[in-house]
Amino acid sequence: MAVGTGKALQLGQNDDVDLVIVRATQAEYEFVDLGYGVDRTGIMYNDFIIVGPELDPAGIKKILPAPRRHSTASRPSRHSLSTMVTTRDADKELTLI
Repeated sequence: MAVGTGKALQLGQNDDVDLVIVRATQAEYEFVDLGYGVDRTGIMYNDFIIVGPELDPAGIKKILPAPRRHSTASRPSRHSLSTMVTTRDADKELTLI
């Protein structure tokens, strides 16, 4: 059954499901620590990639620590990519800054 993270964890707490697959690491650890789960095993991960012009008008190079920044030369594109931000995505993105 496909539901959001909060609903999935609630179903697990209510013993309505045998397995929950979610993508909110801290919430997963809390779920297990509170005794609702017996094990947390990572099976996937997200890569967050920030792209923009080399001149960096947003000041990203000042925000992210050097080891987490990577620079690649590329041609500017008139196309841009964005994700539809959900609560858990936003939580993860906030850990990057």
